[in-house]
Amino acid sequence: MSKQLTLKELAALWRVDVRTVRRWVEKGAVKTIKTPGGGVRVVVDADK
Repeated sequence: MSKQLTLKELAALWRVDVRTVRRWVEKGAVKTIKTPGGGVRVVVDADK
């Protein structure tokens, strides 16, 4: 089962700056989806 987190939530979880998460997104290191409102969510596999 996967969970969707905002960039800010993921940054807090991993204790990094939001800019670091944005760089990961740009590099394709984390899987993201676009919300209907134009936002971005990081898809986290909760089973792992």
